[in-house]
Amino acid sequence: MTRTTVFKMFFSRWLFAGVLSIAVAVPATAGTFSISPLRIELDRKHSIGVLTIHNDEDAPLMIETQLVAWSQEGNEEKYLDTHDLLATPPIMQLAPKAEQIVRVAIRHVEASDSELHYRLILSEVPQKTDKNVNGLSVALRMNLPVFIAPAAAAHADLHWQAQWQKDGSLQITATNQGKAHLQIADFSIQFDGANAVHVNPSRYVLPGSTITWTVKPPASIDHHAAMTVHGMSDQGEFSAAVGNADTH
Repeated sequence: MTRTTVFKMFFSRWLFAGVLSIAVAVPATAGTFSISPLRIELDRKHSIGVLTIHNDEDAPLMIETQLVAWSQEGNEEKYLDTHDLLATPPIMQLAPKAEQIVRVAIRHVEASDSELHYRLILSEVPQKTDKNVNGLSVALRMNLPVFIAPAAAAHADLHWQAQWQKDGSLQITATNQGKAHLQIADFSIQFDGANAVHVNPSRYVLPGSTITWTVKPPASIDHHAAMTVHGMSDQGEFSAAVGNADTH
């Protein structure tokens, strides 16, 4: 997926099945909007990024923005309020089928030799619904990455490790020892003398972070077999050897 890809967010009931399980037979409604590009990349020389939001609906749509600092800890995404960046306009009313330009600018960040990472959150503001309509209004929320590159060139450097679990599953981790992110689209684990196991994680691995996936290879796989990973990322194709730790 390229940076110029337009991502259309269509409301799908199954995405909210756990939330709406108590509202069986009650229809849900939400707006639909498109965003391009899907991430913003800034640096000291290009301190302002621009994205376009398009209202795909035949009704007005209100959207508000929020910027947060982004980190990864214990395989989870962490967000904290930040004043490092500024988004304008902070809230917008889009007419039916209209477009709105949103600018994200560096306000103040400390110098760093590593990439800095944030998230731009775009949230639909629920509109008043017709009191005669028997439905549930669901607001959409889109979360886009924002990266600030350091002055010197920075690259990701992933180190892979695997550990077999007592239940036969395999935990495979990627630790980024570089100074820039890597977005993994998918990858396969190749075992020596056996078929590969495909993983479809679609995860970012930020500098200094470790991301873990758990897979269930066939029981016939030799737990001492050599492993390699092969996959695709936002920086192209990659392959790497995987260290095999003792069984946990």
